[in-house]
Amino acid sequence: MSGGKVLLEKRGPVAWLTLNRPDKLNALDLECVELIARYVADVNADPAIRAVVVAGRGRAFCAGGDLAAIRPLLADPGRFDDFLTRWNNAFDALEGCQVPTIAAVDGITFAGGLELTHVCDFVVLGDDVTIGDQHANYGIFPAGGSIQRLARIIGARRAKWIVMSGALITPRQALDWGLASVLCPTGSVLAEAARMAEQLAVKSASLNWEVKRGLLEDLHLSVREAMALERPHALGHAMGADQRVGLRAFAERAEPHFLARLVEADAHPAQFPK
Repeated sequence: MSGGKVLLEKRGPVAWLTLNRPDKLNALDLECVELIARYVADVNADPAIRAVVVAGRGRAFCAGGDLAAIRPLLADPGRFDDFLTRWNNAFDALEGCQVPTIAAVDGITFAGGLELTHVCDFVVLGDDVTIGDQHANYGIFPAGGSIQRLARIIGARRAKWIVMSGALITPRQALDWGLASVLCPTGSVLAEAARMAEQLAVKSASLNWEVKRGLLEDLHLSVREAMALERPHALGHAMGADQRVGLRAFAERAEPHFLARLVEADAHPAQFPK
């Protein structure tokens, strides 16, 4: 296990990325976001890893940006711009991670912590978490993705209310609006995230990546345009080994055992055409 403000632990085919500042409610500073980016690169380069769980230690998933660390940057536009660039690059990297990612949200989740859930593929939410954007309550611009990503997840009208009002969201609302994939008792969040990660880890890694890549690259297009761009990927996968393995297992009424994940050159949404 790697040490520091963010931990990386590999448990078989599942990597656990854990925010490790419980005394600061896992608030993110520059070191944290740089560690996230570094660990995502590590995961992408390790063919043994087939899924990632993102979690937080203590009573918070993540309370957002560390304002004590960020406040001094506000006096220098250049330094603050550099911080936002590094933050956005780290979140882009996690969004474009080459394996499925699951946020295990158990505890306080505000502002940048909510934005962190937006870049994970799935969100397991505890049924008594305290969650909301909160930027508006302190007059802070939500530059980590709340404006753009949130609207794409739940629609512009709901996103505007969450961001502009600073109101809390109930766990049930989060599930109903699509902010969460699963709602479960708080004490079961990590176990449920682990179960989901293990389920994803035995599926075709190449198919999982093609699904992620297609949605990241093409969701802004019309359905017809996106499907035209998707076709070469579909053909490539159909000719590949994993589909043959799956069809053979279907014919034999057996469980498929897919091939090892191929490591690709690092790619994340910041590099995708828009």
